Amino acid sequence: MNNILHDISWIIPYRNAALTPLFEGFTWLGYPTFITFFLPLLYWLWNRDAATRLMMIVMLTSLLNAFLKDYWMNPRPDLVFRLDAEVAESFGMPSGHAQVSGVLWLWLAYEVRRTWMWILSSIIVAMICLSRIYLGVHDVEDIIVGLALAAVSILLFKFSLHPALAKFRGLHARWHLPMILMLMLLLSLIWPSSTNSYETILVCALMMGWLYGHQLYQDYLRYELKAQIWGHAFIAPVFAAIVGIASLSLLSGIMGYIVDGYSGAFITLLILSFHMTFGAPLLFRAIKIARD
Repeated sequence: MNNILHDISWIIPYRNAALTPLFEGFTWLGYPTFITFFLPLLYWLWNRDAATRLMMIVMLTSLLNAFLKDYWMNPRPDLVFRLDAEVAESFGMPSGHAQVSGVLWLWLAYEVRRTWMWILSSIIVAMICLSRIYLGVHDVEDIIVGLALAAVSILLFKFSLHPALAKFRGLHARWHLPMILMLMLLLSLIWPSSTNSYETILVCALMMGWLYGHQLYQDYLRYELKAQIWGHAFIAPVFAAIVGIASLSLLSGIMGYIVDGYSGAFITLLILSFHMTFGAPLLFRAIKIARD
């Protein structure tokens, strides 16, 4: 059993020039770069409340994953197996790809509530998990624990949506933001000694900017994309996606030029996440691809 959980040498014979790019593509779906653009796209083009719930559960389970990595300090498979250099010297268990991607795609399926979405999400999660073993950066135990924590995260978040907690969820952002600051302070006090404690500050910055921007959107800027532009229904969503991603990338570049260091990263993510939920929608209104 120990060999099954920790020995990934069996994957070597299956590696080839065709499969490697495929699994690299699936593993990219679990990295922050993809999630950073995917979540705002859902917010801009689909359902802003559902995207906000999805963002919160993804961020919270990311905090749990980082904490447990540093607490257990379980090493990754030997360097001889690795095809993914992005992991650097981080720890292995639980697999962040398995946990975060499991939460992201399965909660999205829960929000969509369509059979085809459950099937698609399950396939994506399975392929992402397999990609981590194929690329030699996680063993089977890392994946199992990550998926188990994803299930726990989903169940706990589902409980938080109970009608009895509706009053708490409906609190204005001016109450939620201090709670996030308190969470950040608590985690900084109990965090195991590791560089990953810095990541918790950045995750909290993302949550704070997103929630405050979403609150302002609800108070002042409710909108919908125009049904048709130039006689076509697809133009407004395409324009919104292009303008949103371009403005987010431009703002990220500007902030990277202006500020640096830990505090600079915190300010940058705070502003970027605020732009995702308020700045970009305001821009959609300004260029007239959205209306009240």
